[in-house]
Amino acid sequence: MKNREEMNRILIKLVAAILVLGGLLVTMDRNEVVAATSGDAYANYDSVTGTWTMGTGTIEKKVQLSGGNFRMTRLYNKLTSREMLQSGQTGTEFRITVSGASYHGNGGGWTLVSESSAVGEQGSVTQDITIRNSVLDVTLHYIIWPSTGVIEQYTEFKNRTGSGYTISDPELLSTNVMSTDIASGDTKFYYFTGGNNKATSLRLQTDTPSSGWIRELQSVHYGAEDYLQEVVYRRTAHDDGVLLGWSYGSNWFSRFSGNGTVQVDAYGANGTTLAAGATLRLPLTHIMVYKGDLDDAGNALKDFQYRYKWDLTKDKWVGAVKPFIWSAGTKFDHANMFRFTEYFRYVGADMWHIDDHWYDRAGDWNNITTTNFGQLNKLAKKNEMDLMVWMPIWNANASSAVLTANPTWDTAGTVSDCSIANNMQNELIMSNSAVNSWMLNKLNSKRAEWGDWIWRQDFGGGSFDGAGVNQINASLNYFKLMKDFKTANPNSGINVNNCGGRQMSVEAFRYADIVQTTDSANGHYSIYTPSYLYAPDKYWGDLDAGSNLSWSASQVTLRALLGSAWQWNADGTPTPAQLEAFRKNADIYHFMKSIGLAGRWSKMYHPDKVTNDDKTYYVQRMNNDNTKGVIIPLHSHFNANFVTVYPKGLQPALNYTVRFHNSGFQVSNTGAYWMANGIGAQDWGGDLVWLNVTNYPGAGTDSTNPTAPSAAAKTLETQMNRGGVSLTWTAGADNNWVSHYEIYKNGVYSTKVAKGNYVFLAGASLSDSYTIRTVDGDDNKSAFATAATSGDNAANSFGNVQGAGNWSYKQTSDLVTYTNLTWNAANGYWKGTGYSILSRYWNHPDTTVKSARTWTAPTTGTVTVFGHIAKGYEGQGGNGVQAKIMKNGTQIWPASGWQTIGATNTVGIDYELSVSVTAGDNLYFVLDSIGNTQFDNTEWSATVKY
Repeated sequence: MKNREEMNRILIKLVAAILVLGGLLVTMDRNEVVAATSGDAYANYDSVTGTWTMGTGTIEKKVQLSGGNFRMTRLYNKLTSREMLQSGQTGTEFRITVSGASYHGNGGGWTLVSESSAVGEQGSVTQDITIRNSVLDVTLHYIIWPSTGVIEQYTEFKNRTGSGYTISDPELLSTNVMSTDIASGDTKFYYFTGGNNKATSLRLQTDTPSSGWIRELQSVHYGAEDYLQEVVYRRTAHDDGVLLGWSYGSNWFSRFSGNGTVQVDAYGANGTTLAAGATLRLPLTHIMVYKGDLDDAGNALKDFQYRYKWDLTKDKWVGAVKPFIWSAGTKFDHANMFRFTEYFRYVGADMWHIDDHWYDRAGDWNNITTTNFGQLNKLAKKNEMDLMVWMPIWNANASSAVLTANPTWDTAGTVSDCSIANNMQNELIMSNSAVNSWMLNKLNSKRAEWGDWIWRQDFGGGSFDGAGVNQINASLNYFKLMKDFKTANPNSGINVNNCGGRQMSVEAFRYADIVQTTDSANGHYSIYTPSYLYAPDKYWGDLDAGSNLSWSASQVTLRALLGSAWQWNADGTPTPAQLEAFRKNADIYHFMKSIGLAGRWSKMYHPDKVTNDDKTYYVQRMNNDNTKGVIIPLHSHFNANFVTVYPKGLQPALNYTVRFHNSGFQVSNTGAYWMANGIGAQDWGGDLVWLNVTNYPGAGTDSTNPTAPSAAAKTLETQMNRGGVSLTWTAGADNNWVSHYEIYKNGVYSTKVAKGNYVFLAGASLSDSYTIRTVDGDDNKSAFATAATSGDNAANSFGNVQGAGNWSYKQTSDLVTYTNLTWNAANGYWKGTGYSILSRYWNHPDTTVKSARTWTAPTTGTVTVFGHIAKGYEGQGGNGVQAKIMKNGTQIWPASGWQTIGATNTVGIDYELSVSVTAGDNLYFVLDSIGNTQFDNTEWSATVKY
C-alpha cells in the first residue's frame, strides 16, 4: 500500500512538472493543482481528498466529494480571519425532489464524473464539477470574482434515466452559515420587503435569531414582489457577516433557521416533468462575506456590481433625469410632443419617456399617435436625450395578430397587475423559446423604426404563473431576452419595471440601464431602501405615496429626489420659474455625478443615528474613497431642538468641511468629530449638506468667468416637420463646472441649453443674429460667440437660382449625364421628370430618373462632407429609397453599391467624409427609387466645408 501511495506521488509530481512546462501554475501542497487563477481569484483541486478550494483575497470556500457525499466544508472570511461555516456544520450545496424522493449533497451515492476550471468572462475564475447517482447528473458551476468577497453559483440537474419524472422544490441555495454566531444571540438577520406597489413595500426588517429561530420568506408571483432577493447576516461582536442572494424572476420560498441552514426553493417548478436526458438549469445565486455593518455589506455588494455587472450598462443613462408623459388623447399629438421636448431640453433631461396608450393593441404595438417616434427620437438625441417607450412585450390582446396566429402561446390568463383594469391583457408563455424569438424580433423592429431606444417594461416578464408556464424556464428566458436585445442593439437600453420593483435583483440590475422601484405607493422608502443593495443611480423611486412628482414640486421634493435617479410627470405647461427650478436640480445632480457622488463607484450610507426625526428620511452619498459626500434629506421636518444627523463612513483623521447648500454656512472638523457629534439643523428640508464639497452649483465660491463657445454655426434645418434654425458650437470651458449656455436672438435672450452644444429654434430665420455664451455653476458668464452661417449648406443656400451658394439642382438616369431641373414657383421647389423633385429640405426621385442635388467646388482643397438622410413619412408604405454621393463620375459614398433607406426609416443615418476637390469638381447627392416612387419623400441634409 505504501509503495502504491509513493507511486501516486511520483506520478502527480511528473504530471505537475509537465503542467509547469506548459505554463500552468502548480502547487504541490496536498496534491492541489491550481487549475486557474485571475488576479487574486483561484480554484484548486485536491484529487486525493476530493476537495475543491476556491476564493479570493477576501473569501475562501471549500467543497468536498467524500464517501459519496458532496458538501461545503469551509466558508472563510479573510477580512476578519473567521470561519463562517461553524459548529461542524456542512452545506448540502444542492437539493431537489424527484418522484417524491429527496436528492441532495449529503444524501450519499454520488460519484465524480468530471471537473474543470478556467478563466472566464471579465477575468472571473470558473469551477465546474459534475457528479452523478443512478437518477441524476448534477453539475455545480462556481464563478469566483477577483477583488471581491463574492462567489456565484448555479446548478444543473440532468435526468440520466430512460424516462421522464416529476420534480419539485429545486433549491437555488442550499447551505449553512454562522450557526454558532446565531446561537450566541449577537447576530442580526436583515431582510427587505419587496417591490410590490404597497405602502408596506421596501422596508428593512431585522431579526435577532437564536437557536430555535425560523424565518420564512416567500415571493408569490414575481422575483421581488413580496421580498427582495438578498438577505444579510451580521455578527455584531465581530463586525462581519455573510450576504446571500439570488436572481430569479418567478415565485420562490425560503427558510432560514437557527441551526444556520439556508434553503431557497423555486417552488413554481413543482410538478414539472423532466424528460429523459433533459437538463434543468437553475438561476444564478451568490454568497459574499464582508466586514462592517449593513451599509458596508451593501457597499461591497454594489462594488461587485460596479466591477462585474456593469458590462451591459450605458453610463450615460446612469444618474438619469427622466420626465414622462402618460395619457391617452391629444397629449401624444405632434405639437405637444415637440413642446415637451423643448421643456426637457431646457431642464437637461437624459431620457424622454413615453408611457402607456400610444399603440393600437398589445401584441401588435402599432403607433396610433400623430407623432413620428423616429423623428422625435432624432431630435431628442440631438439634445443628448434618448427616447424611452413603454412596451411590455409579453402582453398581447386576444385579437392581436400574434395570438390570432399562435393561440397556444397564451397562458390562458389575463394580466390585471397593479389593479389597473384598463391594462388587462393576455400574457404570452415566456418559457416557450418561440415566444422569446418573436418578442426579440418585435423589439428589434422598433429599433429599425425609431432608432436606438430604451425599452420600458411592465406588467409581468420573468414569469406569469398561468397555464402551461415552466416557471424556471420563463425566468431564464426573461434574462435571456434582455441580454439578446442588448446584444442585437448595443446602443439601446432597458428599463426594468413590473408595476414598480417586482423584478429587482442583481441580474435584473445588470441588464437594466434604469430600474423602477415603485408605482409610488410606498413613498420615500422606494428611494431609501433599495440603496442598501443596488446602485441608487440605476433606479428611480418616488416620494409621495400614491402620486407622481409634477412641475409644481417644491424645492424640498426636488432636493430629496437627488437620493437616486429621478423622474416626474411632465404633463402640463410649466411656468418659467418651474422650468428653472427643475434645471437647477438637474444641474446639481449632473455635477454630483461628475465628482463621483453619483453614478458608478459611488457609495451610499444610511445614518443609523438621527435625533428628533425618523432616520429613514436621510441618506448619505459618498465618493468611492469616502473623501467627499452629501447628506440628502427626503422631507421637511422642523424641530426647535435641532434634527441631528450622525454621518457614517468618514475617514476619522481627515478634515471635512461641512457646508449647508442654501445658507453657505460652513465649518470644518475631523471625520471622527462629525461621526461622534453629528450635524444639526432645525429643518433639513430642501437643503443639502455637503462634505468636503464647496464648489457645487450655486455655492457662490467661484468668481472666474468661463471661456466662450467657439465655432458657433447656424443652419436651416427641419425637425419633426418644422422648419427653423439649428445652432451648434464647440463647448466653452470653466475652472469648475459648465452649467449651461444662454442663447440670444438679435440681442434678446431666447432660451437656455442645459446639455450638449445644439439647439433647434423652430420658425427662426437664418437672417437673424444668434449669439451664445457659457454660464458656470455660480452664474459667471463668458463673452458671446456669434453664430456664422455653416459652410456651404444645401438648405441655407436653397433658392430659385441654379448655382447660387455653389448649389444646383439636377437629375440623371445613368450617373453620367446630369440635366437641370426647372424652378416651380407655385410650390417653391425644383422639378424635373415625373416625381423628380428637390426642395429646401427634401428630395424625391422618379422611377425613370434620379434626383441629384449638386455642389460645385469654388476652389481647390479638402472638404468635409456631412449630413443626415432619412425617410420623410412613417408607416405610409412604399419600398424605401437608395442614395449615393458621386464626385464627378466616381462614387465616394457609400464605399460601393447604394445606401438603402427603408420605407419606415424616419430615423435615418448620419454620414461624414473627407474629400479632396479641384475647382469645378461636382459632388452629386443622388437619390433613387426602389421599384416605385410611393411615399419616397426623403429628408437629406448636406453641408460641405473647407
